[in-house]
Amino acid sequence: MGWPLARSFALVVVLVLFAYCEANRNDGGAAGDEKILRISLEHRPKTAAQIQQMMQWRAEQKPNPALSALSWVRTESDVETALRMVRAGALNDLPIIPQKNFWDSEYYGPITIGTPPQNFTVIFDTGSATLWVPSIHCNDFKKSPGCQNHARYDAVKSSTYVSVNKTYILPYGSGTVIGYTSSDVANLGGIDIKGQVFGETTVEPGDIWTQSPFDGLCGMAYPQLALPAGVLPPFDQIMKQKLVSKNVFSFYLSSHQLNSSVLVLGGVDQQYYTGEFTYHPQNLLQPLLGYWLITGDDIKVAGQSVGVCKSCALVVDTGTSILTGPTSAIGPLINAIGNVSADCSNVKSLPTITFTIGGKDYTLEPDFYVLYGPDDSGKITCQLGLQGLDPGLPLWILGDPFLRKYYTAFDRDTNTVGFATAVQQ
Repeated sequence: MGWPLARSFALVVVLVLFAYCEANRNDGGAAGDEKILRISLEHRPKTAAQIQQMMQWRAEQKPNPALSALSWVRTESDVETALRMVRAGALNDLPIIPQKNFWDSEYYGPITIGTPPQNFTVIFDTGSATLWVPSIHCNDFKKSPGCQNHARYDAVKSSTYVSVNKTYILPYGSGTVIGYTSSDVANLGGIDIKGQVFGETTVEPGDIWTQSPFDGLCGMAYPQLALPAGVLPPFDQIMKQKLVSKNVFSFYLSSHQLNSSVLVLGGVDQQYYTGEFTYHPQNLLQPLLGYWLITGDDIKVAGQSVGVCKSCALVVDTGTSILTGPTSAIGPLINAIGNVSADCSNVKSLPTITFTIGGKDYTLEPDFYVLYGPDDSGKITCQLGLQGLDPGLPLWILGDPFLRKYYTAFDRDTNTVGFATAVQQ
């Protein structure tokens, strides 16, 4: 082989190898035939006024009667007893709907429903389990002004629409959503989910729906939280229809507003984290509540235990923009952290918070747990991103400040939650 020919052959080999590696990189570097799919997420941080509005809303929340009815549950035996009571209808039959206000959600992305596809933008929320979008029949714009400026599903335009027609009522903090169910093809990240039951919302009062950049909600929690009862959430349908090689999804939440945040379906993507994942089993209350719920060992400030978390239940929730805990426990934690100056002048001197989970320490620096938001004049102000919340059980919420530091995998094959240090941009 002459030198020019050999050099050309070598160049071809290099290009082929480059193309092969690039293809694998685009699939997250997964081994074998595994394939992952990405949904790009938008990030909309809050203004100082919106942060204050959400703080006020949380402070006014009352315990959920359905959660309060389970306050006696402490052991695995109690859980089994409670599950038997639920099946027998002997427990409070109020739905355990998360105490949510969608002003609290900052990350959202695209889906389609129908044939041909109709485009929507939704919050991908691991703290709930219902898929809904506005309906074309949400047309009373005085009662539901938000429907006027959002995408609305039109069943007449879809050849794959099937009527289900069960009523649902979702009493969110941002206004009670009412509608009925339908079935159609839903597409998430290039995956066609056939026969997905979803909500067509006909009433969505409140300012949030008028001002929000998203149309609806895609719940990613367990079916226990789905309404109406018995409806399989989208990821459960993905598993049932065997549309991904691994029944895992993961979130990379960036602090930036550009398209740098991602929901990954089918596994994890190596470009978004460093080191290794550590996986944690679900808390014993998970079968009752349906949350992604793990157990914390301790919470420390500047390396010292605050004594507020011993076998505490941690809800891992992409739809909450702060960290919350029981009011009786959050006070000592906030006191240990100290005051956050509104002008952000002392942020760098604030201590590190450490969450110990399964014997592993997860540190959270002030750049993550302090909230930055512009005031009315555009000046950046700072507030502490921790608050007390008493939903009826002593639950903590690991919201976006924690999930921005740690790329998070939700594994339905093993019913575990995994954390790895996220690549910071």
